[in-house]
Amino acid sequence: MGIISKGFRKIDFYIATEISKIRWSGLAVDGLFRKRRDTQIIISENGRMSLGRNVLFQRNVSLTSVGELQVGDNVSFNRNCIVICRKKISIGNNVIFGPGVTIYDHDHVFSYKGIEPGFKHGDVVIEKGCWIAANATILRNTHIGEGCVIGAGAVVRGNIPPHSLVTSDRSLNVVPIEERIT
Repeated sequence: MGIISKGFRKIDFYIATEISKIRWSGLAVDGLFRKRRDTQIIISENGRMSLGRNVLFQRNVSLTSVGELQVGDNVSFNRNCIVICRKKISIGNNVIFGPGVTIYDHDHVFSYKGIEPGFKHGDVVIEKGCWIAANATILRNTHIGEGCVIGAGAVVRGNIPPHSLVTSDRSLNVVPIEERIT
């Protein structure tokens, strides 16, 4: 029974992949890709998305494109990754994303009056061979050079030179809670 079940899963995967290629206009896929049922691929308005060969998705990955999202070959998205593209995001070949990574190429417009309509946009480029570790956040106007390692929990914005290690300085502050006398 297990062999038959595995066979049906492979057929289901193939059908889901083929349906994905047909269903979304604006999606270009170079070969088959491994899309799970819980993977969200959203292309809205005039958005475009291209996925290279061997793109892997773990559980609960969400890719959204209103702009131009390009993903290279052999890219691996771990659990709970979110990529939201309103202008342009380019991810090179052989990039590995840890769980919980988020990438945004935009910010909300806000002032002292609060959040206003519209977005501020900026490109995001992640060159080939990078490893983006768990829960890192990559913001607009960021260019990460080839072969970089972005440490867990880092918030990245700006130009990162090739073959750099990026970490955030996070110190643990422990403050005793004093008893209040009422």
